[in-house]
Amino acid sequence: MGSLRFTGVAIGLISLFGATAQQAVVNFSKERQSIVYMGINMEGYHTTGGAEVLRHSLSRMMNSLPVNAVRVGLPLKEWEPVNDNDNPEALELGRFGQSLPVRYSFERLKLLDSRHVDIWLSVWDMADWNVSNPAQETNRRMVSLPEMAESICAYLVRARDEYGVEVRYVSVNEPSVAAETGYGGYNIGFSAEEQAALIDWSSRLFARHGLKTKWIVAIHNVNPSEVKQAQTIWKDLRLKDKIAAFDFHAYGLNRRAQYDFVKQWGEWIATTGLPAYCGELDYDNAFWKREAKDKKEWKSHGMITAKLYALIFNEGYASAAFPWYANAPSASTPYRYVAWHYHSHLLPSYRVVESSVSDSTLSVVAATDRKSWVVLLQNDSPRHQTVCVKGLPDGLADVIASYTKNYGIRKPAVRVDNGVLRLPMEPYSLYSIGNHLR
Repeated sequence: MGSLRFTGVAIGLISLFGATAQQAVVNFSKERQSIVYMGINMEGYHTTGGAEVLRHSLSRMMNSLPVNAVRVGLPLKEWEPVNDNDNPEALELGRFGQSLPVRYSFERLKLLDSRHVDIWLSVWDMADWNVSNPAQETNRRMVSLPEMAESICAYLVRARDEYGVEVRYVSVNEPSVAAETGYGGYNIGFSAEEQAALIDWSSRLFARHGLKTKWIVAIHNVNPSEVKQAQTIWKDLRLKDKIAAFDFHAYGLNRRAQYDFVKQWGEWIATTGLPAYCGELDYDNAFWKREAKDKKEWKSHGMITAKLYALIFNEGYASAAFPWYANAPSASTPYRYVAWHYHSHLLPSYRVVESSVSDSTLSVVAATDRKSWVVLLQNDSPRHQTVCVKGLPDGLADVIASYTKNYGIRKPAVRVDNGVLRLPMEPYSLYSIGNHLR
């Protein structure tokens, strides 16, 4: 297939289709960040080794969504329930965890590795012996960072030597505490200096033991104080070859007050040359407390989730999305069809391009690999809207739509002429438009 030819925009479009037509404009010539991963979280295995190798719901989600990476917990509490020795540079592997949950955690890695996905281990918590404030559940502070580094290194060594798994990335979950809100540190809290010291110390241990694992610098949300922490770590010259990416989470970012913070984060990420991954993409980290009927709502949860995808890719400069709650798309969890649209159509190796919309009820994300292209367009309103999409490649385009009680519906192919497509959209809907859509 040859390269795509992107046409210009027809003059006098508004007069042609009427002044009231909603519009989305895509500029495929202005490419931005690459998509690296479309992954999922192994939610439920974030603080423990679990009671089985892999829950059926997680396996179903991986089978339902195209996935090339997983984020899963490294269970340090079970792995090192008591200190192996008083020398953080001497690994006594025989004195680390041997329990059934620990074994499950390693077998899980082996199973995931066999599915050819990259593995990102995140540390949520550590046993109380290395915590200075063990009575707390959040913002728990480490007594010894070298001991924590040793524990992580020992786990990676066993994963490689006994299970044949090379872990790609490691991070600490949401360690930053926002000065603006006091929130963060779930469960472990770090200053920027502490996170930098852990990365430096552990990376030297990794090198000594022949491990290739790299660090992801993690924050919680993108409050200015948290972004400053990430910037402080990035300025540490010791760490330039030890950091592979940044991690931020989407909770609360649907609030309009956060928009500028997300934008500032994305503008900074673009200067680093490293990707940013949205390691937990959801708007409510207490979603599990909601009633069952709330979890089924396409119009509420689905529409907010779709807006978050658009926000993190367009303004947050994200190169990956990892949905938090583990559900496969179905009639009982229709909001997961939002993830299905993005995972199936916004593919790794695509580059996000600049786009805009004429109305706050619309959201758009567009991307291309210069041979294929996709536009994901959302109508977050209770009415039918005909949206004029400008800047598309001429020719036939596939259309796949999801809206209330109709999910992943392939519509008849449409023709783009002079770079313009006039697309009728259902209320509360998410459409994928592109060539060669799955």
